[in-house]
Amino acid sequence: MRTNYHEIARLKRKEVSNRKIAEIMGISRNTVNQMIQLMIEKRLSWQEIEHLSDHELSSIFEATPSVNQLDYVQPNYAKLSKELTRPGVTMQLLWEEYQDQCRLSKTIGYQVTQFKKYFNEYLIQNQFTEVIRHKAGERIEVD
Repeated sequence: MRTNYHEIARLKRKEVSNRKIAEIMGISRNTVNQMIQLMIEKRLSWQEIEHLSDHELSSIFEATPSVNQLDYVQPNYAKLSKELTRPGVTMQLLWEEYQDQCRLSKTIGYQVTQFKKYFNEYLIQNQFTEVIRHKAGERIEVD
């Protein structure tokens, strides 16, 4: 069975758009874009890719580190959970500060969805409970 690289190369040789390739193959357009970018970086023509074996293709393309394999800077979740208890501090604000630190140190940081996902997992694992402060005599209604 031919790999996605073979089929993408065949369709690109026929000048099919990336969007159409993604639709035909049932994969995301970003995946097609990444695969084509790798092919271009390796300086292989579409015809060369079509004639390579699956084993040769995997040895060429699998050795290239993907973004998923790069080391992301782990936030200090213990510190961030304490910061979150302060008034006016939101997860969005914490993420923005985290991104600023990553930019300054020229490292890779999580995008907002991954940051919030891992942060929520940390809070659940550590049974974090948010402390709600209110004035004495103030009525508290629970929804």
